Amino acid sequence: MTVKGVPKDEQAYLMRVSGYRVDQIAETLGLSITEANDLILQVGERKAAVSAETLRISTQLEIDRIDALLKALWPAAEAGDLATVDRVQRLMERRAKMLGLDAPEIRAQLQIQAHDRIDLSKLSTDEIRTLLALQAKMSGDPEAPERVRIKDVARRKRLATEPVTIDAEGEDPG
Repeated sequence: MTVKGVPKDEQAYLMRVSGYRVDQIAETLGLSITEANDLILQVGERKAAVSAETLRISTQLEIDRIDALLKALWPAAEAGDLATVDRVQRLMERRAKMLGLDAPEIRAQLQIQAHDRIDLSKLSTDEIRTLLALQAKMSGDPEAPERVRIKDVARRKRLATEPVTIDAEGEDPG
């Protein structure tokens, strides 16, 4: 597979891209496995550096294009042309996204698995209300009922194995 005029490091990299194992590349090119692996890594690092620079330049080019469009559209947007205002808004959103100016959206999901039974009888009514408020807030639904369904909780000072619903007052409605 050796190709005249193509440096060994490029050959090694192209062979690896083509699916050859490092030991096969080493044997074909007359290298040790370590030498073949080092050549592949060196070419990969050079390509990654070029890719990163290309990405940086491409991003700047796109930002410059957006800026040129904004400059051209701005007078019409300021004059109140609503269609132009919408376009300017979209361009500004795209620009902010590309530059990372918007605050990141953080979403978290909490999953609790209890291997032991949970005894809510040790919690005060205020603590249960706090638990319910946190659950409602974490659900992201402002209309979420202030109830939580819990399995294996204390019901009137004894452990229950069936699911229990506890309302916002910390009482078991059932």
